[in-house]
Amino acid sequence: MIDLGNVEFISKSHLRYENGEVVQGLQNCGRGINIEKNINGCKGYKIPNGVGYIVTIFDLEGEHPVWGTNVIVTPKPMKIISQSSDKIILRGYIVEAQTPFGFMEVDLADYGLSLFLKNGVIDSCALHMFDRNVVLVYLP
Repeated sequence: MIDLGNVEFISKSHLRYENGEVVQGLQNCGRGINIEKNINGCKGYKIPNGVGYIVTIFDLEGEHPVWGTNVIVTPKPMKIISQSSDKIILRGYIVEAQTPFGFMEVDLADYGLSLFLKNGVIDSCALHMFDRNVVLVYLP
């Protein structure tokens, strides 16, 4: 099995699926998918140290014009819900998140990440946004 202690997957292109259909065709743009073991929690969330992983996705081609960073999917706490020799599935869970009104319970289960493995190495991955029925498949 692959160790998800600190994983970086670089994608040069991706496909966007909406309701199971490919839209926009192949997008040639750099993305970085970062998975790190939750050792000290995650800024903006009240989560126990050592529980699960933190998943963040970056635009490798520059900063967002409004946000001023290259983070396109903010850090999401996730846990492994399934794993085999060819696939690992992570999914968000209920956490307390910082809001303008203080910390409030937020269900991050609308987000998931599937890692597809070949010979113990990540071959591609898919970001699932279940609430929108959208899947972004990131290719090497």
